[in-house]
Amino acid sequence: MKVSELMTQPVLALRRGDTVTDAVKFMSARNISGFLVVREEGQFGPLSELGVVTERDLVRKVVSNGKPLFRTTLEELMTAPIVTVDPSTDIMDAARLMNERRIRRVFVAEDDKVVGVVTQRDLLNAQNR
Repeated sequence: MKVSELMTQPVLALRRGDTVTDAVKFMSARNISGFLVVREEGQFGPLSELGVVTERDLVRKVVSNGKPLFRTTLEELMTAPIVTVDPSTDIMDAARLMNERRIRRVFVAEDDKVVGVVTQRDLLNAQNR
């Protein structure tokens, strides 16, 4: 099975200038644990300008350091560059990459733009089918 058959679309994103408070509300409302960070709304490329923020980032980089939620921007927290795979990547190869990098999601990219995301949960659900 290829990641293109499993990926979630559309990819959820916030802008670099949004705050941690914005991120927490966004994640809570959508029941997600991470999202893409873009320069401008709706712009999912070029890949070199994108980042990712996860619950783990919020705990390790904000809460544990006492940073203010309403003033800390996502640009300060995001991990970049993002880890990407091609839509034709086999899901087992994506799983190996996630395991090697110790990450819970990879973004699916085509022509220097993100077109989807695959998470550990997606891979587990596919395995159970």
